[in-house]
Amino acid sequence: TVPAGATLTIAPGTHVLMNGTSAAGDTNGADLIVNGALSIDGTAAQPVSVTCADPSARWGQILLGNAQPSQFRHALISRGAHSPGVGHTSRGPVLRLTASALTLEDCALGDSPGKALYSSGACSLTMRRSLMARLVTGPEVGDGCAVLVEDSNVQECLPHYRESNAPVPDDEDCFYIHNGTAAAVTLRRTVLA
Repeated sequence: TVPAGATLTIAPGTHVLMNGTSAAGDTNGADLIVNGALSIDGTAAQPVSVTCADPSARWGQILLGNAQPSQFRHALISRGAHSPGVGHTSRGPVLRLTASALTLEDCALGDSPGKALYSSGACSLTMRRSLMARLVTGPEVGDGCAVLVEDSNVQECLPHYRESNAPVPDDEDCFYIHNGTAAAVTLRRTVLA
């Protein structure tokens, strides 16, 4: 857990190995809980990898809970989503924002049996030059979440990424937006496929 007021900075080239669970549909993978700020400072030559320590398992989520603004640069995030289910699909997310702001730049997120991201409360998601792929669902953003996505792809949200115990049907949405509060939502030069 990153406490309020603190910042965890992950240096270029770092491999973060999370504990996971292997049972299909499990919601008890290890979480990284951020109440302060998280700065993933990868580079094109030395990206940061966040994945499961066991290649046959899945870790939980990165939870930004009432956190300070966080930024992920050149991060490769995979094999997560064994986290508590939320939203219209009741699938666990890899990234969960609760009244927090997150910027993803030059990142790739995928290979997970849940959704890419879930937000609740007054949040902000900025995504530039990033890819989300090979998931059941892309981001699901709740009322009050401002969204800016530029030069990015969200693709391959397909049923065959479900785990064996997942009920059918699931939505396989590339982007699911609840916007009753009319928060700004802007997508530019972005592919949803």
